[in-house]
Amino acid sequence: MTWINLHRHSMFSSWDGFGDCEQSAEYAAKINQDALGITDHGTVAGLINHYNECNKAGIKPILGVEGYFQPQFDKDAEKYHIVAIAKNNTGYSNLMKIQTEATRETYYRNPVFTFNQLRKYNEGLIITSACMQGYISRLINDEVPENNIIEEINKFKEIFGDDYYLEVMPVNLPEQRKANKKIIELSRKTKTKIIVTNDSHYTEKDAFGTYQVMFEMKDKEVLEVYEDRFMPTEKELKEFWYDMHPNINIDPMIKMTEEIANKCDVNLDFDNMMPKQKWDKPAKEKLEELAINTLKDKNKYSKEYKEQLEFELEVIYSQGFEDYFLLCYDIVKYAKDNGIRYGFGRGSVGGSLLAYSLGLTDVDPIIFGTDFERFMRKEKKKMPDIDMDFDAHRREELIDYLLKKYEGKSAQISTFGYYKEKNLMNDLAKILEIPENIRDEIKTELVVIINGGPRPKLERLFKNNKLAKYDKEYNYLEHFQRLYNQTRFIGKHPAGIAITPDDITNYVALQKYRGNMQTAYDLDALGDLGILKMDVLGLFTLSIINDIENETGAEWKEEYLEDENVYKLLSSGDTIGIFQFEKPGAIDVLQRVQPKNIQEVIACNALNRPAPKNLGILDEYIRAKNGEIDNSDKPFYSFAKDSYGAIIFQEQVMRICRDIGELNWDETDTVMKSLGEAEEIKPKFVDGASRHGLSRAEAGEMFDQMTAYLFNKGHGAAYSLTSFYMAWLKYYYPTEFYYAVLKNENADYKIAKYLASATQNDILILLAHVNGEADFSLQEIDGEKAIQTGLIAIKGIGAKTAKAIEANRPYKSKEEVIEKNEKRIVNSRVIEKLDEAGAMLFDNQTYWRRVIKYNSYLNNSDTEIH
Repeated sequence: MTWINLHRHSMFSSWDGFGDCEQSAEYAAKINQDALGITDHGTVAGLINHYNECNKAGIKPILGVEGYFQPQFDKDAEKYHIVAIAKNNTGYSNLMKIQTEATRETYYRNPVFTFNQLRKYNEGLIITSACMQGYISRLINDEVPENNIIEEINKFKEIFGDDYYLEVMPVNLPEQRKANKKIIELSRKTKTKIIVTNDSHYTEKDAFGTYQVMFEMKDKEVLEVYEDRFMPTEKELKEFWYDMHPNINIDPMIKMTEEIANKCDVNLDFDNMMPKQKWDKPAKEKLEELAINTLKDKNKYSKEYKEQLEFELEVIYSQGFEDYFLLCYDIVKYAKDNGIRYGFGRGSVGGSLLAYSLGLTDVDPIIFGTDFERFMRKEKKKMPDIDMDFDAHRREELIDYLLKKYEGKSAQISTFGYYKEKNLMNDLAKILEIPENIRDEIKTELVVIINGGPRPKLERLFKNNKLAKYDKEYNYLEHFQRLYNQTRFIGKHPAGIAITPDDITNYVALQKYRGNMQTAYDLDALGDLGILKMDVLGLFTLSIINDIENETGAEWKEEYLEDENVYKLLSSGDTIGIFQFEKPGAIDVLQRVQPKNIQEVIACNALNRPAPKNLGILDEYIRAKNGEIDNSDKPFYSFAKDSYGAIIFQEQVMRICRDIGELNWDETDTVMKSLGEAEEIKPKFVDGASRHGLSRAEAGEMFDQMTAYLFNKGHGAAYSLTSFYMAWLKYYYPTEFYYAVLKNENADYKIAKYLASATQNDILILLAHVNGEADFSLQEIDGEKAIQTGLIAIKGIGAKTAKAIEANRPYKSKEEVIEKNEKRIVNSRVIEKLDEAGAMLFDNQTYWRRVIKYNSYLNNSDTEIH
């Protein structure tokens, strides 16, 4: 007989439980428990983490929730606790459904279960009466007549039969003792089985001090009784029980926990999770038709393209991902059909010819030399990520399109905020009274040691002399180590949407965030379930491009890549406002490399990173490009030909690892991730490379370089196309370029930089004026275009005020500005700001003298342009 801890809270019981699922599962296995439950307060957010970690630890995961209950929903009435546990996959789905319905329909501060909902979703669920705040325990302590309590117990039994259990706990409080004794008596009278639980809120006994600190961080006080709310062994549980009830045998109640564990068998390995759409022909045929027609339209359906497309389709079909590509195609098509600017691509999808032919990227892998196997391959049984960038101003339209098209099958995705080095030390320092200067020293050390990674071992922290020294005085390290990566808050993923093949609540519960429903699971948990996650990303660069195209009628063409004028502009460093290339480091790389073709622009994008600069790869690339060194005799040169033999892309590393280092795909992936264990692979790589013409020293040096951060060429190519097109637009439409850049910028210091750069490029900047627009706009002066500064750019004039002034145009005088606008919006301070900016100059000559002076000032200002 083994006691199973069925009633347990994790860090997802916000500010009430702590400890991650990995710690808890490992500890349960360590104390020889065969299974472990999770029952967080009012949420199922931790279920997938718990499921995965229990399986890793070799114990059975029991999936549940400690929900809130009322016989009938009444937001003004008292709420009680109730525990619901999934017996099987049907029970799991019903747990998701009842949690969602309680959130959607019977919610007041928390989702509330009712008898009607329990009847509706009873199949596959086990219900227990929960803790001292449970319905039955509260009825007992509220001195409700026994017959009434029995009646309520029988209501549960009518719904759940032998899957309803009463629950007792060895919590040393008078109310709990009273409830325990009466529950045992009622169990005999109603023939209802009893389980014993411990209502665990943290993992190990010695973590109680940290549990108290966590409560203090939330300005709460934890009861001393919680000192026993850890995860006890069966021996410890019995000791607690017999201290309270020396004459009541606990063994039958322990046996019932084992019975529940044996009843539970949930398998979350779902099949066929890909949502499908209706097309005029089967998905595979449709995919091929779209791809082939596009390549033919582009006059690119040669033997080389045909063979590559067939290869990719074979891999995609072997994984069953044809519907995924069609879904992505549908989103992009909707955007283009509705005038929503789509990007050139993002991420490793730049290695896919199929993606190129579907319009998911403008990167032609045959031309750019990107690699499909960086994106996906047969050996990697994982959904490829096709991230998509859209005009930031209209991204919400696409999210709405998806949510409506897949109504009932989709939802936006939750995120969780976690304690990391800085925010955790800030909160700990307040409770432990650590002075600010010492706190900041500690934070600096912690960031260096952890760098946002997983929870460090305590011994590792104590090895740092400074951290150890301050711990002697403030006793903070143990609390830090235990609370690191603890959940702090829930949020909404800005771009993520989950889509399922049928009712989404078959797989995941929906929870409320700021009035809207979203998944209870985050991206990682959804991915573990195999649920499709779409990233609909907003990029303001595309908003800029869209505005320029609307003003000029320009549109992207591949032939622009041959334009020498654009490469001259990039090489000059006049790249203010150009995506990826306006910071000093990027400008320096461009000026040193002097790119003459798109491959060299992609290289500049990749080389403007700390690793290639610090490792000397930038210098090597420039020397090789200039013919100062020759790498053409190196055995790896064919893989790095586009970068003159300098290894700067992940795709190059993949090929070198496989063909030169003779590594398998798993070993290659480890090198690509630059993980610590990559060092174990180094000897094998050196052996392989030495058989291909490299000395062991050269091979070792190459391996060390490759395990540093290198760039994804597919991603670099897509983003370099964006940069190149912006440079093309800047060269041929400079006024419209600066107008769009200014219109889409909010930061004052950047607006000042762009204004100064514009005047240096001979663009006329007109002063903001009350008869002008709230935003930046274009004006025509003597047949030439000029940029009218928007009222919103005047310091002290907010968007609401600027729009109000614009709405009441035209004005003939300052007095009219005052008369036509409400005083609460256009007050004396606003009038003063408008005056200072010259926005109320109604005399034409005075206005133009001010404009000339202003442009002269901008052209000669000391604004930091670079």
